[in-house]
Amino acid sequence: MNNIIRYKLIILPTLITLLTILTLSCSLFCPEDRSKNYDHLREITHWTVDTLEYPGVEDLNLRTFWGSSADDLYVVGSSSQGLIGAVWHYDGNEWTPVPLHYMQGGEIDGWVWVEDIWGFSKNNVYIVGVDFTQDENYNSVDSSFVVHYDGNEWKEIKVDNFGMNAIGGTGPNDIWLGGIFKGNLSHYDGKKWTNYNDALPDQVYYGIPNFEDITQSKYNKTYAIVNNYNDFPYLVSTEGTEWKIEHSFDEVHYYKLHLSENGTLYTYGFFEIPISVWNNGQWQPFFV
Repeated sequence: MNNIIRYKLIILPTLITLLTILTLSCSLFCPEDRSKNYDHLREITHWTVDTLEYPGVEDLNLRTFWGSSADDLYVVGSSSQGLIGAVWHYDGNEWTPVPLHYMQGGEIDGWVWVEDIWGFSKNNVYIVGVDFTQDENYNSVDSSFVVHYDGNEWKEIKVDNFGMNAIGGTGPNDIWLGGIFKGNLSHYDGKKWTNYNDALPDQVYYGIPNFEDITQSKYNKTYAIVNNYNDFPYLVSTEGTEWKIEHSFDEVHYYKLHLSENGTLYTYGFFEIPISVWNNGQWQPFFV
């Protein structure tokens, strides 16, 4: 049995992630007294924990959440069986695996690595990742994987680009996909997908640029973290289709962003990296 969510409690030391879970679902780990208002997370001393497991899946790493309400929450991640068991949905009562792969009763074949999820309502949800399909010479193509849920069924969308690691933007007619290891970008304007694989400033491409995260907010500006691997991560932004550098991090472990609807930007990462807020062109500690 895999105590997946208990494990995630240990490796996600972030207030923002925890607040997202508390806001959208009390099934993962939630205070027993749900009627009480808490002024601080430290006041919550008793939690309930759900364990998610899928038959035949030995390694399940669920790491990204999105939901439209407390009764409509998704958690996605990676599975030792690719797409199988990598996507789960909570309906307010229980967690159930989303059957995307044909071996689950879905329509998708191949070996897929799920990376991120974003939606705008319970009937408009996107999941992205990497499709490790092999060509006729058994070489991995590492193409993009994008599926969309319209309230009735999940359908795979063809986006002709390299594998994707993040999804974000400002709304259903302004969606960005950020790639893994190549700094590639694809954009959806509500009608069609367009690739912008050279849209980042030149210095970001000096190495192996990997999109760690893209903000998901109605705010009219989109931010992203690009980890160069040969350099420190960059904070980049766009208000159209041209991207610019906002900041170069002095720590290599920042990997997530959160942008509020009023434009307040937060970041956080692994290994005791503190939660920070973007203020007047610099990062400041969220807790002082």
